[in-house]
Amino acid sequence: MDNVILEWVQGPVQLVSMYEKIQQHSTHTEVGALATFAGIVRADTIQGQVVQSIRFTAYTDMAMAALSAALKSIELVKEAHRIQVFHSLGEVPTGACCMWIVVESKRRVTALQLCAEIVEVVKFQLPIWGEEIVSDTHRYWKENT
Repeated sequence: MDNVILEWVQGPVQLVSMYEKIQQHSTHTEVGALATFAGIVRADTIQGQVVQSIRFTAYTDMAMAALSAALKSIELVKEAHRIQVFHSLGEVPTGACCMWIVVESKRRVTALQLCAEIVEVVKFQLPIWGEEIVSDTHRYWKENT
């Protein structure tokens, strides 16, 4: 899929630099809508301890193939001008961004619906894992919800 970009970011996704990337590509006059989603690491409580950060790992070589395969089953993908998925690898502290999705399309409804569907694909179908760190000695593998 030529219009799909999956990019790995070491540490937190820096939203200011992501918006700058969008502006570099905003010369397409057929694009009427741009929908974004930012996934932020929450300070959840696990067994009485507060999450400090999440350490993300991924099977990066398989992830793009899995994303492409999943998107083929989503009809709205054909209407997207560009789909960009940025996901963190390594440690991301609470309050920081770990996933950023951008969908460009002609119409807002398409962009918004597709962005929501892609969030679910990334969370549940891509080989990405998060280890929640609650202290120096306690870590828990994250269950996506």
